[in-house]
Order: sequence, then structure tokens, then C-alpha cells
Amino acid sequence: MGIKKLLAFLRELNPNIVQQFSITEIKGHRIAFDLSILCYTKKSDAVRNQVKQIRDPIYENPDYEYCKIHMIREILKIISIVLEGGCVPVMVFDGPPPTLKAGTKEIRAGLSNTKKDNIAGLRRIAKGLLNDNNFKITEGDLQFLKKFEKSFMKKHKRHIESIDDIRWILKNQLNQFVVVTKQDQELLQSVFSNLGIPFVKALSEAEQTCAHMCLMKDVIAIYTTDSDCLVFGCPIMINKIEYNSGARRKIPAKLQCYTFENTLKVIQLSHQQFIDFCILMGTDYNSNPSGYGPEKHYDFIKIYGSINGIKQAQKDIKAKSIESLSSIEHLLIDYDLSHIKYNEIVDYFTDQVKYDRSNLDLTIKDDHFNTSLSELNDLLGGESVIHILDFVRKISDLIPQVNSIRKTISCEIKSGEGICVEIVDSFSELKI
Repeated sequence: MGIKKLLAFLRELNPNIVQQFSITEIKGHRIAFDLSILCYTKKSDAVRNQVKQIRDPIYENPDYEYCKIHMIREILKIISIVLEGGCVPVMVFDGPPPTLKAGTKEIRAGLSNTKKDNIAGLRRIAKGLLNDNNFKITEGDLQFLKKFEKSFMKKHKRHIESIDDIRWILKNQLNQFVVVTKQDQELLQSVFSNLGIPFVKALSEAEQTCAHMCLMKDVIAIYTTDSDCLVFGCPIMINKIEYNSGARRKIPAKLQCYTFENTLKVIQLSHQQFIDFCILMGTDYNSNPSGYGPEKHYDFIKIYGSINGIKQAQKDIKAKSIESLSSIEHLLIDYDLSHIKYNEIVDYFTDQVKYDRSNLDLTIKDDHFNTSLSELNDLLGGESVIHILDFVRKISDLIPQVNSIRKTISCEIKSGEGICVEIVDSFSELKI
């Protein structure tokens, strides 16, 4: 999820913080991918497409096997686009979440279980109304349906009245019920191994490992939509890859990015102050003080310098009369920071992390395409492989080309050593 409303706030301060460049400008370099983001978005797309094709959601489910293969295909498509640009994609899997995230994980698991229960409850009521002449809606059923009134009214400008209305609600719930399983991740690891695509299994959160890979210069940038990586100090965060898949003439992908240097320049805070500001905005490890927007959190950090400075100001306020307080001091009275585990969160954002650096490069096999194809047939089955065959062939053809580029580029990269500094610096110039 990342820092609540951070990127929007940065764009408000200076729209030019969002920069675009061609992937060919970083040809020969590695890009780390926060894979959990890709898995969820691509599987969500597949689920939505499947739900559109369902005739009757009371009796039918999306084809989740199709959704899994679609997710794999779309991820392989992104990999092929990165390889076409001459770059090496390094896919990073999530590890166990930190204990700090336990509350967030419980909430998300609860939401997933709630949607599952919602689907079961809606189907029970609908089947009862359709098939059982003796079925009567109870007061509990009415209360259950009332949960969906607000979203239904917003869309249809009327109350829930019919079986077709329940069908509409069911489709909406099915669209939102997206789960990336442990089996999905294990399958992807096998697919990457078969194709020779490098991957890393993070010891904790993938975006944390991606950010540190960038800080250690094992990769030049990371792809994620999780703005947490800027809090870690990640030099370049790519949050969008734009490409024209239908064009006859191949146009290199455009990358949209935020840089850490520009972030601090625009927000005019030190790194430590930026961490404090993001904690106040709300992270995966703490909720934000309720009732206050980004502008007020920012004002407090600018005025008091840090979260500890805010806490000290709150103590000082207690010794003053209400009449003597300034407008900003009045706002601090109900600014509740008691729930924030400050030291643990700061440690998480600043600690060094370890990762396996032995699998960061592309692997070439003898007769690459046929060898990979045979292994994928055993893994997925022939019918599933047909859906990804074009990208298997393309990736097999591109891997030797990219390895050749990495050997010949003038700014040759070695693991953990000098990335092309002039490229990084070129993204630090704000075009204001």
C-alpha cells in the first residue's frame, strides 16, 4: 500500500517531480521488481475480465486457473518489454512480514475473509429466493443486505429491490475477491528458473529488499507502486511502464519515475524528517493521527522538526492557558501519537537488509527455447503453456542479446560496484 497520499502530495508541491525517460537510457542495467504488486494487479485484471463473462454469479465463479495463467503471461510480457529495452529484470518475492505489520496483515486477511463470507451469504439468500417457496428473508438477512446499500445507491440511485440487484452486488464482490496464493508464488519461481530470469526471495518485505538492492547499486532502479521505497532512500522508483504493444514499429518503453533526491528537494526536509513525515501520513506499520490531512502533518514537521519535537511541544502546551495558545498549538491538543511505535518503525526504515546476490543475472541454457519449453510443459501442462508460448520464445531470444549488451556497454556494471552515475544525476535535475 505504501505511504498514504504521499505521491499525490509530492505532485501538488511540484508536478515536475514525476519524470519520464526511455528504458534505453538505462540499457544494460538491472531493474528490481516488487513482484507482489505485479501479481496482484495482473490477477485482479484477470478476475475482472472473468467476472464480466459470468452469466449468473449466483451459480458461477471466475475461472481461477485461467486467472493464474493470465497473471503469469502478463508478468512474462513485462519481462520481455524490459529485456527489449536492454535491461535485466530481477524479480523480488515477499518474505514473512515484519511483526510491525501484524495489524495490517490481520485487517487485510479479515477483509478477504469478509468478501468470501459476503459472496456465500448473497448466494444463500439468492438461491433461497429462487428455489425455495418456503424461504423467508430474516431480520439478519436484511441487516446483511443493508451493508451493500450505500454502494448500490451510489451507482443506481435506488434501494436493493430484486434478484438482479443481488446479482450486481455479487459481481462487485467477486471483482474484489483476489488472492495471490503461496502456490502462485512458488509456481512463478519455477517459471523464472526455467526461463533463466533472476529472482530474489526477500527475508521480509519485497519493497524493502528492492530499495536496498538499489542503495547497494546492484540495480539501477526498482519498479513498484508502493511509495515505502522512497522512505528507505531508494534512488530511483519506477511506478509506471508505458508501452505500445500494438505498434508495428517497436517503440522502447517509457518509464515514469520518482527519485529520492528530487523528493527531498521538493519537500525540503532531511531524510530523517521525511521518515517522520511519512510516519505521520500513515504507513503499513501504523495508522495516521485521525482527522488531519497531509498539509497539517507537513506543517507540524516543518515547525517542530520531528515527531519527538511535536511530542515535546504537546508537553509544553499543557503548561499554558488555552487563551494563550496559537492556532497551530490548538491543533496539537488532539493530535494523538500514542499508538505509534516510533523507534521500531524508524529502525525498520533505516536498518540494512541482507539478500542473496548470487542470482542477479540472466541464465543462458543450451537450446534455450526448447529446453525451457520442455520444462514448462512438465510444470504447467501443454494447454497452459500455449497461452505463454509467444513470450517464452521472445524471452529465450532476448536473453543472449541483453547479456551481450551488459558486456559491451561503456559503463560496465559489476555487482555492488559503480552504476552509471551520470544517468542517475540526469534524473536529479528538476525541470521547473
